[in-house]
Amino acid sequence: MELWGEDSTQPGGSSERLSVELEELCDQYVQTNPEIQSKETVRLLRLSVRHFGQFLDDKPLAAHLVDRNLIGYVQHRRALGRAETTIERETAKLFTLARYAARNGHAPDPRFRPKKARVDIPVAFMRHEVRALFRAANRYKRTIAGVPGDIFMVALLLVCWDTAERIGAVIKIERGDIDLRGRWVTSRERKRNGKPLIRRVRRRTAKALASLMDAHDGPRPFGLLKRESLYYHLNRLLVDAGLPVDRKHKFHCLRRSHASWLHRAGGDSRDSLDHESDQTTRTYYHDPRITRRWNPVDFLFDPMGPWGRLLARFGL
Repeated sequence: MELWGEDSTQPGGSSERLSVELEELCDQYVQTNPEIQSKETVRLLRLSVRHFGQFLDDKPLAAHLVDRNLIGYVQHRRALGRAETTIERETAKLFTLARYAARNGHAPDPRFRPKKARVDIPVAFMRHEVRALFRAANRYKRTIAGVPGDIFMVALLLVCWDTAERIGAVIKIERGDIDLRGRWVTSRERKRNGKPLIRRVRRRTAKALASLMDAHDGPRPFGLLKRESLYYHLNRLLVDAGLPVDRKHKFHCLRRSHASWLHRAGGDSRDSLDHESDQTTRTYYHDPRITRRWNPVDFLFDPMGPWGRLLARFGL
């Protein structure tokens, strides 16, 4: 494709300024920004740079962070079928780097502004889907890093269900953070360096954790595989359970399910998910099919009535 750099929109500029690689600029930005403390933020920055380079089909330079390339990147990611929220996150990271590049004279100040993605209706697992998923996990025969798959996946899903913690934090839980007698699980390495979260789990979960910890002696019970590899096994479970295998039905769906069913039961889902505002929980985690206690159709009379439906069947 045709690449657009600083010299495409502005005359002049030294070749040295124009040849700074975007990966190098990203590292400089991370090193000089004291507000960046999360490893996940750094990972997403570098991931966005890598995807931008794939779009350019060339090693990306700081000078490539111009409006035309950024707009083209958005269109490219949409053509690949990426979710709008994913595109928003990636373009926001690139826009941040574009402004940093402009401040340091590597590119013109961007006029492009990332578009806020429309918030989708949260999707949680319905009651029968949760049970189907756990039945599939209980009969899972594949081996995971030498551990029987049913032992590993049942324990993993139960911890996700009971604690509502993100999968990235669950796989980093240490053995010393699990109190089997008291049934307490502490999550320390959390998103955005969040405060440690301690949650009590049910007896069935504690027994599943004990079985998993007996099956291997690693320092992290769920740290046998990288997070990406766990999605392969989750996808197999979803197939076995007859559930959709799409981006809305992954580990985070268990977190939304926890929030939705807890709210329906009268619990405090905001506190359980450790959110700062109820708005965040309601907007991104409550599946209205579960959390809405009533629907208008529950109160409306049937306009056809029992005889009306019978007559309509015969075309009368």
